[in-house]
Amino acid sequence: MTPSAPTTGRSWASIGQRFQGVRRTVLTSITHRSWSMPDRGAIKRSAITVWMVGPMVTLPVALGYAVHRRSIDPRAVAALAGGYVIAGLGVTAGYHRLLTHRSYRTTSPRLEAIVLLAGAMAGQGPPSQWAGTHTTHHSHTDKPGDPHSPHVDFDDDWRGVLRGFVHAQVGWLYEEPSPTTTKHVERIRAGSATVRWIDDHYLAILGAGLLAPGLVAGWQGVVWGGVVRMLLVNHATFAVNSICHMYGQRRFETDDESRNNTFIALLTQGEGNHNKHHAFPKMAYHGIGWREYDLTAYVLRWAEARGLITDVVKPTPVQIAERIERLRLATERRVALAAVAD
Repeated sequence: MTPSAPTTGRSWASIGQRFQGVRRTVLTSITHRSWSMPDRGAIKRSAITVWMVGPMVTLPVALGYAVHRRSIDPRAVAALAGGYVIAGLGVTAGYHRLLTHRSYRTTSPRLEAIVLLAGAMAGQGPPSQWAGTHTTHHSHTDKPGDPHSPHVDFDDDWRGVLRGFVHAQVGWLYEEPSPTTTKHVERIRAGSATVRWIDDHYLAILGAGLLAPGLVAGWQGVVWGGVVRMLLVNHATFAVNSICHMYGQRRFETDDESRNNTFIALLTQGEGNHNKHHAFPKMAYHGIGWREYDLTAYVLRWAEARGLITDVVKPTPVQIAERIERLRLATERRVALAAVAD
């Protein structure tokens, strides 16, 4: 009688086959676009609602817990501060000045990927969608077609001002991208394999950014360094869309309502110097002189000095003087027209 073959080998082979099947499933889900962010439709609107309401509920609950316990884990505070700066610079230096305007070039593709990954962790959408929307904003600033102007289609009374502010801050996120924006997104995706990869894995990257602070400070790290950090960074950035097109100083003449706002510049690593940005969109530095705070510019200067970036676009003194003169002449014209009207 022939002895039966041992079953141990078959059982291990079966386990191995199951493991390989799970591995293939995971890799397939990561490799393909199941981790991408939808750019339209009900799923997008539902995701935005969760993204917007969740952190706004989390913050007062976390504050209440901290008051009740009379303490916050210092490591969670450090994760919040560090994450705020890193994610913020990912948006300003990566999404905005590098990807959208090509204000400089990195000397290493890996550095470009790192900066854009930091921007993705901020939670403001995939890089191509962010850059495509911003490109449309510059081509239609405060005119029909601007995705997030607080002025277009809104009245000048207090209700219109409030509606315009809410639209520019968060309301525009619920709208479908225009054909112009879609074309920009397709062009940006086609031009960079790095952008395509981050686009296609955006939700996984966002999740990693929210959970990573937990490695430092446990659940408090996730709450403060992840969720609350995302809330603060994003609303600071969106305040550039709203407040910096409504309140502040105009140092240069532009065909829009952009303003420099020192308080928003402090919150956004220099993005609040918005009138200067619209006067010189491709320039890497949004602040001119020490009075215009621009942390992003300080970091870029440091990176350029160490050979990490090159081809940094900077305004010349002649360009600045010409823009200031345009503002003076435009102001004189407005004053003269107002006198004639009276």
